[in-house]
Amino acid sequence: MTQNKEDMLNAVLNGGKPTAEAVKAFEEAKRGAEVGDVSAMNKLGGFYMMGIGTSTNYKEAMRWITRVAETGDAEAMDTVGIGYMSGIGVPKNYKKAIEWFTKAADKGNAHSMYSLGVCFHDGLGCEKDKVQALFWIKTAADAGEAHAKAVLPRLLEEAEGKNKK
Repeated sequence: MTQNKEDMLNAVLNGGKPTAEAVKAFEEAKRGAEVGDVSAMNKLGGFYMMGIGTSTNYKEAMRWITRVAETGDAEAMDTVGIGYMSGIGVPKNYKKAIEWFTKAADKGNAHSMYSLGVCFHDGLGCEKDKVQALFWIKTAADAGEAHAKAVLPRLLEEAEGKNKK
């Protein structure tokens, strides 16, 4: 079990109050993040997001995760995109979500590929574009993304139906 999962479990078992270990881990991550340690920034963002060793604070979580994303971390880029897509910790902004999903997808992040497909399919932050939607969802499915694999047959069927008309 990873340290983060142990901290979460301990907090749950401790009546939701952070354990001394969780508070210590949070404080260590904060010290490291404040001096530019990217790994510590990532941990700190997670601690704020999950309320480990501190109160849940989505705004602070996104601030630190965005700093990690700015270093080129594709998973952090995807998380920032999700934040903008859902309005968690940052104002909802589909165009910014697309920007972050595109950066992460360009680095091979399958979830961001799927998310771009959803944006193009539904016209979130962009014009609806079934060709781009199908491209990104197929690319995500080929990369192993489970949601993309689940919806791809329906999108292919829709595309096939339009081609027959």
